Amino acid sequence: MKINKMLVLSVTGSQLIASCGVSTNSNYQHKPVTLGQKAKDLTDCAVKAAQSVPVNTAIKTTPRYTTPVSCSSSGSIYGGYSGYSSYGGSTYCTGGQTYGGQTYSYDANEGLRDTVFNQCLSDKGYQTITSPIPVCAPEQIPAGYVNKNTKILKPVSGACIIEPKTQYGGSVLLPPKDQLVPNKN
Repeated sequence: MKINKMLVLSVTGSQLIASCGVSTNSNYQHKPVTLGQKAKDLTDCAVKAAQSVPVNTAIKTTPRYTTPVSCSSSGSIYGGYSGYSSYGGSTYCTGGQTYGGQTYSYDANEGLRDTVFNQCLSDKGYQTITSPIPVCAPEQIPAGYVNKNTKILKPVSGACIIEPKTQYGGSVLLPPKDQLVPNKN
């Protein structure tokens, strides 16, 4: 029963965060290292996954179907002027459109490669947090906070995630004590 309550609370919390329009990160890997070391580990695991599970391009075509044609007539089919017969009225038809039939390609091994990548990170000691953590607003982040020496921290209540657009990649946790403006959650 305790697990069910935790699941309900987790799902409810996720729905509340989503309904408020707050962006979240729900796949944060942490280990007590610097961002520079995490970037190296992410690259190592990406290379290992790519070498272990090659791309397997598959081609598929979506199902193709045509809508049925349906016609209806209105008005008189006989009529005319001065005794001559002619066709009057109108006929309206709908349908006959064809949908689907698009061909596309995808990597059939993408899921397996992701599994190898995540297993590699786990083997290196990273723990993955899958519960949502709010993404930091720009006004919360101190200037220069993200660099290769930034420590990768374990999540704490009130923290937010910085998803840097730097050469280091990887998310960084910003604890409440370091936020310029506290979280409003």
